[in-house]
Amino acid sequence: MRPRSTGSGRCLESPYQQYLRGIKPRDTHRGYFPIDKHGRAVNSAVKRGSEFSDYDLILKNKERLLSFDEPTRFIFSHSALREGWNNPNVFQICTLKHPDNATARRQEVGRGLRLCVNQSGDRQDLDALGEDVQDVNTLTVIASESYAKFVSDLQNKIRLDGTPRTISEREEREAKVIHNYLLKNDYIDLDDHVTPEYRAAQRRRYLAALNLSGSICSAGTRRSSSARSATRSTNKNRL
Repeated sequence: MRPRSTGSGRCLESPYQQYLRGIKPRDTHRGYFPIDKHGRAVNSAVKRGSEFSDYDLILKNKERLLSFDEPTRFIFSHSALREGWNNPNVFQICTLKHPDNATARRQEVGRGLRLCVNQSGDRQDLDALGEDVQDVNTLTVIASESYAKFVSDLQNKIRLDGTPRTISEREEREAKVIHNYLLKNDYIDLDDHVTPEYRAAQRRRYLAALNLSGSICSAGTRRSSSARSATRSTNKNRL
């Protein structure tokens, strides 16, 4: 995000930009290296025990690491932070060493595939962000050309895994009933996008009754699992 000009030669910075400018470069990065460049184990114990040591901050004190009180924004590691390291707010990954097998690459990329959390620890998912969920939860991987085949193979695997399964006549009939229900009550538009009317009804917890296979879900009461699934599917269509 670039600073906005006021027209008089001055730029207005957002509070977050001001926060970033207040961090000294030497304080914005930490590192954890369990082995040295010769493959020998490093005695990390000499750095452990202090609340803000590199080891404890990166591997143990996740709440501190995610806090605005902690200036660390870049983490350097070697032979670490693969499986078992859980930090949901990873948005950029830069690989300095290029692994020669797909498993290691999946482990590296997997560090940034979690839904992020806010300062209260609440997961920033579809329910929290709506249509902005994919804009916020974006992972950027800076890698060499050696990742090209890995990415291509991974995309092909995702496409194959996402091949539509055969739908039964009962499921198709229920889907039509749910779709007509959403249209009739103006919960979706002609392009199958969720409407403001639906969001308002959802906030009031007062949705029209849905009669599905003899099971009636009354307005203002808990919806059936089928109705909830239809709502989730409709939300996804809008993204």
